[in-house]
Amino acid sequence: MRELLASARGLAETRGADGEALFAGAGTPPAYADDADGLAAWAGLGRPPQVAIGARLLPAGITGPEAFGVTAPLDPLAPPADPALPPPPRERNLFDSLDHLAATLDETRPEFFRAGIDEALAALVGHGDRLAGAQALIGTRAARLEAEDARLDTAQLALRTDISALEDTDLAEAVARLDRLGVVLEAAQASFARISRLSLWDQIR
Repeated sequence: MRELLASARGLAETRGADGEALFAGAGTPPAYADDADGLAAWAGLGRPPQVAIGARLLPAGITGPEAFGVTAPLDPLAPPADPALPPPPRERNLFDSLDHLAATLDETRPEFFRAGIDEALAALVGHGDRLAGAQALIGTRAARLEAEDARLDTAQLALRTDISALEDTDLAEAVARLDRLGVVLEAAQASFARISRLSLWDQIR
């Protein structure tokens, strides 16, 4: 169980190709650090950087709390816990849930063991659902990025084709064609003027 916890903490420190921590939001690594109570606390900051996709901005990642949950702080005004009774369930992030489960597996008091196992199993179900939702969200964003990448590739190919066509154009021939078009236009205008004059002359006569 401790190995699973270490693996999960390592996953939380994953970095992208640019070296930025994927789960630290806009902060710098590490994404998580142990607090004064030895619990894993998010050390990130704000929201992830955004990527422009057309006219929209998409977050380039998700924050640690979005992926791994949040450990609820203890109420400083709560009465002291009865050492003879299991503590009430507490909302924990994934890492603290795994740590709590590992401690529960070493518990020798049956009542504490059962309560700890029930709490850990319920928490792990919730973490699984949260991670599945985060995975689906990332998949949706990745699909949008892939679609935009394909659009940019198509636009780049069209631009290269246009540039190639311009580079292959015989400028002398192009100028000659423009001159011919100019002559044809002038001839058409002259013909129209002559026909107009003839029609006017017929009306006068």
